[in-house]
Amino acid sequence: MRARRHPEGNPWARLCASLLLALLAGGGAAWAEDEPPSFFIETITVETERLSPEIVLSESLLREGREYSESELREAVHRINRLPFVLLAEFSLRRGSERGSYELVVKVYEARRWFFQLGLDYGEVDLFRRFQSPGVINERFRFDDESFDALVGRRFAVGSRGLLFASFGAEDGPVALGYQRYNLLDRNILFSVAVAAADRLGGGVNEENSVTAQLGIPIRGNHALRLLAGRNHLDYRFLAGQEIEQRTTDVELAWVFNSLDDPVLPRDGTLFEAGLTWSETDDRRTFLSVQGQLLELRSSGREEGVVGAAARHWPVTARHSVSAGLGGFYGNRVDDSRLMEFEGNVGHQVFLLRKLEPGKWRELRFETQLTGLRQEFRDGDPAFGFPLRVNSYRLRTGLFYRNGWGLFSVVYDWTGRELE
Repeated sequence: MRARRHPEGNPWARLCASLLLALLAGGGAAWAEDEPPSFFIETITVETERLSPEIVLSESLLREGREYSESELREAVHRINRLPFVLLAEFSLRRGSERGSYELVVKVYEARRWFFQLGLDYGEVDLFRRFQSPGVINERFRFDDESFDALVGRRFAVGSRGLLFASFGAEDGPVALGYQRYNLLDRNILFSVAVAAADRLGGGVNEENSVTAQLGIPIRGNHALRLLAGRNHLDYRFLAGQEIEQRTTDVELAWVFNSLDDPVLPRDGTLFEAGLTWSETDDRRTFLSVQGQLLELRSSGREEGVVGAAARHWPVTARHSVSAGLGGFYGNRVDDSRLMEFEGNVGHQVFLLRKLEPGKWRELRFETQLTGLRQEFRDGDPAFGFPLRVNSYRLRTGLFYRNGWGLFSVVYDWTGRELE
């Protein structure tokens, strides 16, 4: 019987084996290409002049001694860029003490501690009232709505994890004082609280004040939970003892996904929010009757609802980007009335000027956004059970300039509302 030859001695066997090894090698290479490269981060170094490195590390959600892909490192830098007091954050990799390990270097350029916000908004409102009853003439109103907002503020570092800020509004704007605490309980949790007050007419005639507290709890990567609670108090006083006093308490719990590359002028990324809201309002009104007597009317209400919003930004070129968004709200009140809202928008943005160099950092962007809003209110009382519908169309376009001092804008705003 003839003995079988070893594969190495058979040219056809050698050829088949070579092809099999080539296919296995090619498949392994393709598999390796599908897997994103990862980097073992041995140490993390934050290069910044005044900003606390602990705040930067807390917002990045990165830890030493772990592996991260390039996309995860880029998302961490985007989270740092979304800090309101950071102009620009960049990262680079250096060789570590051992082969296959790296030192991550994060360089942060901080905005100035003094900040300003100036905005000129010229608006036109076109209101159309459509009556369903026959024989009733429809009504149309047009009026202008101009506003000028000015704000100046200052940030102060409080330890390695805290920031204190104070701001003052021009004319009848509010005075605000707030505190932010990063890396709470060593869990990268953000806690913030702010108090604001405004005296519209002076002498306590038209007062408004509020207290707001917020917790931001990271889940993983760009996912987080947000707990928001606020208390607002309005007190409007008129001649002859007339007064309107209103106290409102709001609570919201939402899941947030945020991958935007910038909090103010984004050009890439997604923002998605979905949550539950609860609010309670106490209202007291004192007014003059026909006989000239002061009468008091008290009312209270509670509303529970669900809210959701999604926005996406796509970079088209180095300067141009487009955006689209959807949002909705559905709420029930204690009197069985319901409020429903649905909103959609599209936009276009173009950078006319963009320099991200340290010391010369500035951006000028022209934005245009078209928004459609549908609102429907149904009263729980059978006598007033007819729905009230409002269709709104809004065109907003303007220039936005930002540098190390703050944000400055000039905007034209046209709104058309149709009441059914």
